Amino acid sequence: MTTRRHRHPSPHRIADELCDPVPAEVVVQARAAFTMRAPGPLAPLVFDSADTQDGATDERTLRFADRSVTVEVLVAQTEPHRTIIGHVDPPPLLLELDLQGADGTIIATAADGDFRFESVPHGPTRLRLRRHDQPVPLCTDWFTT
Repeated sequence: MTTRRHRHPSPHRIADELCDPVPAEVVVQARAAFTMRAPGPLAPLVFDSADTQDGATDERTLRFADRSVTVEVLVAQTEPHRTIIGHVDPPPLLLELDLQGADGTIIATAADGDFRFESVPHGPTRLRLRRHDQPVPLCTDWFTT
């Protein structure tokens, strides 16, 4: 007498049968998300004035911090673009503004800790802080301008 083993379908097969296929644009966006990772240390967002404001405003204050640096940022809406003004403590030698989906990077010096970026387009943005004594830049979390 032969015993038959019942094969249970794999979870992947069940999912394929029950779920709609993932749209191609979702796959492309998911893969692109990996390019948004910081190349080195990250200064996370610790304060966002949008979390405490009751309604729309033309200005937004952000604070990023880690054990070695604090970055204060003011994003001012100046249609159709934004102005980003801020202070880094301790000051880096060079500050770069990464703009997702834009060609290139906007660069400013911040020898005294103060920086300003004009005519920044609306969209996901992060700051990259470079110092001569650190081979890998420190990045802030992404934020929307």
